[in-house]
Amino acid sequence: MIMMASHMCLMFPLLFLICSILEQLVLIQRMSGHGCSLGRQSGNFIMELQRRAMCMASQRVGGHFSGGGYGNMMRKYGLSVDHVLVAQIIDANGRILDGESMGEYLFWAIRGGGGASFGVIVAWKIRLVPVPEKVTVFRVEKTLEQGALDLLHRWQYVADKIHEDLFIRVVILPVNRKDHKTIKAKFVSLFLGNSERLLALMNESFPELGINKNNCIEMS
Repeated sequence: MIMMASHMCLMFPLLFLICSILEQLVLIQRMSGHGCSLGRQSGNFIMELQRRAMCMASQRVGGHFSGGGYGNMMRKYGLSVDHVLVAQIIDANGRILDGESMGEYLFWAIRGGGGASFGVIVAWKIRLVPVPEKVTVFRVEKTLEQGALDLLHRWQYVADKIHEDLFIRVVILPVNRKDHKTIKAKFVSLFLGNSERLLALMNESFPELGINKNNCIEMS
């Protein structure tokens, strides 16, 4: 790793990253045909990038951005593509386009319309967002017999009104058991803060879900 002032540069066989934490910017550039994954482990820099970038660590950033950038912090910060500042793309004619040479319509299209539909995207420059030292997650599963239907109905009325630091999504899945079939609702959450504050918000806004300390996992 080479450190220069506030910037950190990392060289991998397949990817090049430049990050300025002070300026809250990161440049992600492909050096070959392989994608760039935020899950790569390379010291504190990548850990910081995972903590502050609006992507899951296992998601390759090219697919995440070009697909629109839906993430668990979108209630507070919007879509990840809202934080893309510049992209570099090679079109079907072999031209390298970025900034003004790309034009506003192509820049708009690759941030949600699927980047591979328009060329090969070789670099992204994105604005990072602040994340607290501790975040908290929980996952609670309820079957129909455990009141999943009532909880799902209640969730529809509170999910868009709770604090912007709290994101709760629901995944509905079939369950095949030996004696019968049922359906379960899986409530998955990310909270930008510690578990004490999360529990206070849940008790105020969505007590029906019954979240307690044992359901919460703090990460830093």
